[in-house]
Amino acid sequence: MHALLLFAVGATLYAGVFHWTLARHLAQSRWLTGWAAVATLYLCVRAFQLSTTDADTAVIAVRVFASLGPILIWTMLRFTLEIAGVPLSRAVRRALLIGALGFAAVTLFTPWVMTDHVVVRTGLFGEKFLSTRGAPASLMLAVAPFIALVWGLSALSQASSLVASERRVLSACLAFYAVLAVASVFAGLQLIPLSGFAEFGPLVVAIGTSHLFANRERRLESNLESLVDRHTASLRTSEARYRGLIEHAPIGVLICTQNGDVVTLTPRVREILGLDESAVRTPGNLFRDAPPESLPAVRALAKAAAEGRSVTREVPYRTQDGRRVDLKLVIAPQRRADGSANGALILIEDVTERRAVEARLRQSLKMETIGQLAGGIASGITKPMAEVRENLAQMQSLFDELRKPLAHEPAEASRLADVEELLGESCEGVERAIAIVRDMRDLSRGGSLALETVDLNELLSGVVRMAATQRRPGTEIAERFGELPPITGNPGQLRQVFLNLLVNAVQAIGERGRVEVTSAAERGGVCVRVRDDGPGIAREHRDRLFVPFFTTKREGEGTGLGLFISYQIVQSHGGELRLGPNQDAGATFEVWLPIEPPSRSSAS
Repeated sequence: MHALLLFAVGATLYAGVFHWTLARHLAQSRWLTGWAAVATLYLCVRAFQLSTTDADTAVIAVRVFASLGPILIWTMLRFTLEIAGVPLSRAVRRALLIGALGFAAVTLFTPWVMTDHVVVRTGLFGEKFLSTRGAPASLMLAVAPFIALVWGLSALSQASSLVASERRVLSACLAFYAVLAVASVFAGLQLIPLSGFAEFGPLVVAIGTSHLFANRERRLESNLESLVDRHTASLRTSEARYRGLIEHAPIGVLICTQNGDVVTLTPRVREILGLDESAVRTPGNLFRDAPPESLPAVRALAKAAAEGRSVTREVPYRTQDGRRVDLKLVIAPQRRADGSANGALILIEDVTERRAVEARLRQSLKMETIGQLAGGIASGITKPMAEVRENLAQMQSLFDELRKPLAHEPAEASRLADVEELLGESCEGVERAIAIVRDMRDLSRGGSLALETVDLNELLSGVVRMAATQRRPGTEIAERFGELPPITGNPGQLRQVFLNLLVNAVQAIGERGRVEVTSAAERGGVCVRVRDDGPGIAREHRDRLFVPFFTTKREGEGTGLGLFISYQIVQSHGGELRLGPNQDAGATFEVWLPIEPPSRSSAS
């Protein structure tokens, strides 16, 4: 019996230490820790009672042992209600505490519960020990466990925080504990021929609650592992999604330290800068490896990394494969946890095509404005020029009448011839000016197009033959035509465009040189390039090429309307006419035409 009690003491001590370690995190563990401390004292007093041979000492031990019973019931009830999640008001909590302490005091200090009558009882294994006879008031020690059992089982049946197996284990422990307590009370009143077994109740509860918490810990760990696995999978999916988003974004991302050492760069950076795979595997240093034309951006990067400010720059850049691109850089500082800068995040965007489109749009808007202005000027000039032509016609008629009587005088014949020549030149100049004004007016109004199917390669061959009459012996016109689909357009106007470009190119190369005409299917339409190896076009003239009356030819060789009219014709066909990229020598004009021109409303 003593060995079994010592085992029970060890079990309750272990349960107390176990729940004490959890008491900081679980409120119910605090109650089990207090219950285990009381249960350990309860068992130690019972062991002392079984070993004493002094009657007075046995009476005191029995009263202390019995007085600890209400405390155990109170702490176990509070634990059960706590783990079941049943809230108690302050008044109820105070009443339970006062009741347990009061009943314990009555049991300890009065003979109302345990009398002073000493009896000899037989233990579980036949050993004899001293005890006392219980008073009728000890039945309260049987009623209290029953009430606590019913209350606890009712709370456990509604506990959502426990699974069914945990509720069953705890309910069985409480029921067995109550049965042992009631049996001990009945044995003390000699209502049953058995010795008390209340001392084994704490052992049952210690084992049951330890199993309960161990099972809960395993369940929580399993749930936590499942939760971690789900979150890990979600993070991996999110990481893969955002990595794909960053790696396939049209904007490159580069991260560097304050010293300029590249930490990370995306594949898009390699594409934009024309870097090879080795540059991605072995990033360099931006401050050391940047090309000379990127020095303004490098200085902005260094300043942003040092001062922790965001900077936006647009810089020219020559890639490793020789392309010249325009880059837009957004430089944002990288910060440590304390807020200090430790590097920079750089967003790199290739805006070359966008800037080219914007330039073409500005050119188109400028040409539209100039066309409207030219149309207005042409309308204003037409009437006075017509009056001048009529006046010149009348002067010619009057001159013819005056010349007849003076024709026989030799002295006046020479002067009359000079006047006649001046009148002829004036009429010719007026007719030429009226023709120019008429062309400007028709183009500004967007005259109707007589559309038909055009074989552009055949049209270009004819234009080349016509332009060949203008070339000098040391020059050459080369043709390189690709397969083109038939397009819809006005062949006369298109012939005028290409003839103008070819004649300009032939005149540009002078006595020696080469002009090349190429055609290819591009961008859902056709593209014709007229390239020459002449002196090229000065940078200051490039933005004025399509302006009316602007010409780089010598005086008397051009009107400055050829490229302007060609531009308007190509625009009316829904196409694009532009000067090709900068070259060291020569010039390239590109004409792109859609297969089907847009309707007149959309072309406008």
